[in-house]
Amino acid sequence: MPRLLSVNVGLPRDVTWNGKTVRTAVWKSPVTGRLMVRKLGIDGDAQADLAGPERITVADTDALLYLPGHSSEELQRALRIPALSKGWQSSFQAMLQQDLQQDLSSKTTMGNLGLA
Repeated sequence: MPRLLSVNVGLPRDVTWNGKTVRTAVWKSPVTGRLMVRKLGIDGDAQADLAGPERITVADTDALLYLPGHSSEELQRALRIPALSKGWQSSFQAMLQQDLQQDLSSKTTMGNLGLA
């Protein structure tokens, strides 16, 4: 039977990496005792994985690809993330192209050509 060995939490902090200051919560430490687990996290834990100068979270990037209702502006912001993989770039570019081909009066897109 599976057994939980450790719960690790950590808060974001600024570190120097490649000559720049970046905010990260990659360092986690084990805790003893009980912690409150909530819908969007565990008390004492946070994420800081904001991507590039656009400051978009991983969750926001996932939502662009997998949830309906994105805007062209959001896709363009995501495409400015230098670390975005080629696969994600291709999906977002396909979705942006779909947006451009739709009626210009529409602000959101339903459906996702990037997952086709």
